[in-house]
This record gives sequence, C-alpha cells and structure tokens, in this order.
Amino acid sequence: MTAHLRLAAASADLDRAATQSNGAVAETSGLSCDDPAALDAAVAAATQDFSDARTSAKAAHRPLGVLVSAKRHEAKTEIEQSRTALKALRTQLKDADGKEQVKAARAAIRDEHRDIAHARNLLDSKREVLREVKADRAAARAALASARTHLAEVQAFQDACTDPEPPTAA
Repeated sequence: MTAHLRLAAASADLDRAATQSNGAVAETSGLSCDDPAALDAAVAAATQDFSDARTSAKAAHRPLGVLVSAKRHEAKTEIEQSRTALKALRTQLKDADGKEQVKAARAAIRDEHRDIAHARNLLDSKREVLREVKADRAAARAALASARTHLAEVQAFQDACTDPEPPTAA
C-alpha cells in the first residue's frame, strides 16, 4: 500500500470515528500532514487522555470490598454533615420572622432529610452501593476504550504522514 493510500485510509478512519464519537476525536479530524506541530500536539493530548483514563480505570477496579467500604465511609460522613446542617437549619427556623423565611427553612430541612435518607440507604443496602460501584467501573471502562481508540487512530494518522513509501517487490 502506498503512503498516499495509507494516509487516505487513516484520514477516513479519523473522519468515521469523529462522526461516531461524542467529540473526543472530532477535534483531530482537521489534522493534516502539512502541520507536524499540530499533529504532535494531538498525539501528546491523546496520550495524556489515555493515561488519565487508565488511571481512572485502575482506581475504579480496586477490590469490591475496598470500594464498598469507601462508599459506606462517605455515606457516614454525609450523614454527620447533614445532621449538623439540620441543627443549624432548625435554629434558623426558630429565628425566622416572615413566612418566606419559614418556608425556605422548611424546604432546606426537607432536602437535608432526603440526603440523610439516601445516605442511610447506602449504609443499609450493599446492593445499592454495588450498583454505584459497577456503574463507576462501566463508565471508566468506556472512557478507557474511547481514549485507547482515539490514541491509536491519531498515531496511525501520524504514522501514515511520516512513513515513506515502502519499496515495491518486483
């Protein structure tokens, strides 16, 4: 395959990926071999995005027990913060003068009660925590796959730009 055909194929791959993805590759569809600095910058950005996605995926794939424990600890902390906020809101409700202040304080108290109920649900139900952990893992896997594909396409485009024509076998 000649260098021109490889370049055309790589460009078509980038354009196809740009239309299929949610914007990560769309910014590289305007790259050309005429601007090597922009091409190098695109490769560096794609490499950094891949590295960030890999770090995120590794963090999301810690043992389930560790992740569940961390989520439960966050829930306990959230309950403590909400209870402190409830005390302050109740004091604010007692000191409220007008109807609007009372109405706002009661709405804030209801919101804090909802936050406490949600955090308590996380403490009570491991199934809910596992669902959140699995959703985080799925999102991290999807981001990693997207970043890996983007990096491979940008590198293929760069290789197609820099490769001389291969010798032809006669």
